[in-house]
Amino acid sequence: MGDIPDDQVFIPYRPADGAFTVDVPEGWARTDGPDSVSFTDKLNTVGIRELTDRPQPTPETVTSGELADAVAAASHGKEGTAEKVTLPAGEAVHATYAADSAPDPVTGRTVQDDVELYVYWKGGTEVLLTLSGPHGADNVDPWAKVSSSFAWS
Repeated sequence: MGDIPDDQVFIPYRPADGAFTVDVPEGWARTDGPDSVSFTDKLNTVGIRELTDRPQPTPETVTSGELADAVAAASHGKEGTAEKVTLPAGEAVHATYAADSAPDPVTGRTVQDDVELYVYWKGGTEVLLTLSGPHGADNVDPWAKVSSSFAWS
């Protein structure tokens, strides 16, 4: 049902500017964008987007900004919650939402995804880490591994 296997291997990802590292699942398909990268396998995705010249986020600014933008851009997006969390990299904002997955290229079908958004910030650089998978999938441990692995360089 979209669960990431317990024996999934993770490897470090570092962007070209070297600002941070984060562990991503090994062997997943990589797609590069102008300010982002994503790693996808079957029904799960890890998305990473780096933005500069950003003010320090709070749960309120993430709810009205990054989270609102993600929900608006999503098909059938539904906003969840946003809260401050403490991770090994320091304070971050963790937000949740639900959205339809991208259509399957063969069948055209979509599934409802549960999405977690982590917003890390340091000295004006903001990194959005988005973790998505099918609603109800047991991805708690893999997503905790990825979000906790984030480290500023």
